[in-house]
Amino acid sequence: SAATSATSTPAPWASSPTSPSRRLWLTTMVCVIISFFPIPTTLLLGLRSVDHDMDDLFRLQGASWTTTLRKLALPHASPALFAGLRISAGLSVVGAIVGELFFQSGAEGLGQLIINYRTELQYEAMYAALVWSSALSIIVYVLFSWLGSRLFSAWHESGEIRR
Repeated sequence: SAATSATSTPAPWASSPTSPSRRLWLTTMVCVIISFFPIPTTLLLGLRSVDHDMDDLFRLQGASWTTTLRKLALPHASPALFAGLRISAGLSVVGAIVGELFFQSGAEGLGQLIINYRTELQYEAMYAALVWSSALSIIVYVLFSWLGSRLFSAWHESGEIRR
């Protein structure tokens, strides 16, 4: 029949457990799960910290819920949201390495290098890979910190660079 003759690519999570696409998919999911939760948590914190007097002012003026969200709550919460993005950026490096360590995905990433160096008893190289992974997390965190200070320094105290 036509349905059986058509070739289709299976979804990455539906392939065999040892296929590289499945391991990459699972590693990506570990990375996403680890780095996801700081984002809604800090967004909710930012949304809940909106000044009540400003919220009352918007209500007195008859602003709709969407207008209040768009013009008051989201701008007020954006520094907190960006803090969550900054935290998640550093955690995504950790998530990628943990996913590689757990699923031992095929490509030579830092997690795979750590596994290879450990099994070959090359401890100096293993610690060097650990230092590189830490440096990568720090670089990504500092990059997002710098970007946040550039975005918010004109109107929010979270954008000020502390010396």
